[in-house]
Amino acid sequence: MSGKLAKDLTPDERFSFAVWGIWSTLWTWFQESEKMYGYDKAVELLRSVGRTQGIVGTQFYQEYFGFKPGEADQQTLINVSDHIHHIWGFECPWTVVSPTVCYEEVKTCPVWDNIPADKREEYVAKATCSNWCDSLLPEFYPKMGKVKAIRKASRPKGDPDCIFQLEAI
Repeated sequence: MSGKLAKDLTPDERFSFAVWGIWSTLWTWFQESEKMYGYDKAVELLRSVGRTQGIVGTQFYQEYFGFKPGEADQQTLINVSDHIHHIWGFECPWTVVSPTVCYEEVKTCPVWDNIPADKREEYVAKATCSNWCDSLLPEFYPKMGKVKAIRKASRPKGDPDCIFQLEAI
């Protein structure tokens, strides 16, 4: 970007700034929580926020897509995920393995992509992404459909992409 005034930004540029703002706020919040309370308490707070976000998100998407708790089918869960990821700036194509198993590969991640290079090692060491995902996932997809959500791969753990799988139960 070229240092444009806000009024001169394109919708895509505004969207990019909004996504960056959201994720930088989350990262800053975590760092400040850690300074105030220590790492273990900051992770506990992060997990609590993730669980609450999962509960609130589930309620919103049940109403938005018109399904009852636990009744979303595989395609509905993919639609919900695509909706969330598009809004938040992720690129996560889905692969349907069977009527009971599908997975998404996170190709573009605004969290990972916006971590300053000098903070990435710290972020990885603290497993911030893992803690966030591991606390949100059980409160989200399984409450919408009869599925188990599993993190199969993780960039912070050295994998080329993060991979999340949904399995019918």
